[in-house]
Amino acid sequence: MRAQDYIGRWVRVVMDRPLGSRHPEWDFTYDLNYGYVPGTLAPDGEPQDAYVLGVDTPIETFEGRCIAVIVRADDVEAKLVVAPEGYDPGDEAIMRAVHFQERWFRASLLRAASGEEPRPLRARVAVSLLAGVSVGTLGVAAFGVAHAVTIAPIWGRLTGGLPFAIVAGCSLAWAYQELRAAGRLDTRWWQGARFGLLLWALILPATLADAALRLADLRRAIGNGDIAIAAGLTLAVAGIAGWTLTRRRRAAIALALSALTLLMAQAGPVLVVESARGRRLFLALVVIYALGGAALGLALGWAERAVRLIRPRGDGP
Repeated sequence: MRAQDYIGRWVRVVMDRPLGSRHPEWDFTYDLNYGYVPGTLAPDGEPQDAYVLGVDTPIETFEGRCIAVIVRADDVEAKLVVAPEGYDPGDEAIMRAVHFQERWFRASLLRAASGEEPRPLRARVAVSLLAGVSVGTLGVAAFGVAHAVTIAPIWGRLTGGLPFAIVAGCSLAWAYQELRAAGRLDTRWWQGARFGLLLWALILPATLADAALRLADLRRAIGNGDIAIAAGLTLAVAGIAGWTLTRRRRAAIALALSALTLLMAQAGPVLVVESARGRRLFLALVVIYALGGAALGLALGWAERAVRLIRPRGDGP
């Protein structure tokens, strides 16, 4: 497969020279994350090399779209330029970003022919909807099983929570894609499980705050204020976590809203103080969230293929 044939395709890059590392032979530092695409073969007999743009921290793996190729007139190697979905700084910015290494070669930038570009926003929305509906429906069923085992069956009430679960699933898919675009996740199942465990941890403060209010017998005094406290605490904790992980405002907003919708989908904090069954349910949610996150990662990969997201695109953002 020629390097230019990757343009517009979704690829996974493994970093063997992350941001800030030094070249083993030549005296320069990598100003970008730099790695290779596993399972490929370049003309030099090695896996296809790739620059990763749009990620400002050292990373181990990254999934993104190939937006261009660096072609060398005096070398057989070509380098993919991979970036988060929707990110394209322009030709001049790309050449400046790779100058630290390409200055030694007669390098030029290759783009796809115009007219091949799908609508990335519409495609991303379709991916989030497909994955969100699938995982939201699965999550309702899993919650029903856990509630039946740990507390009591509520099968007749599950359908009422289905719309909230689907909205939560779509928001979770959006947050997952934002973390993925920042190089923090990919669609492998164990990466998805990490995402699920992160969500459980983000809801934990609201659960502990609700428990503290009940132990102090303050819940009656504040009325519905406990709902506002749980919602505000979840938004704050998840927003800070999203910003800390990515340094991106959109990712922070997406993670905050997804944690909030998830809290609403499970009808607020689990009552861990009033019964041992509630505590068992909350602990069972660790497993449910991990499995749900794994399913979400796999569903996103399936949804991308379903909407034909992996296909050539033009040189627009």
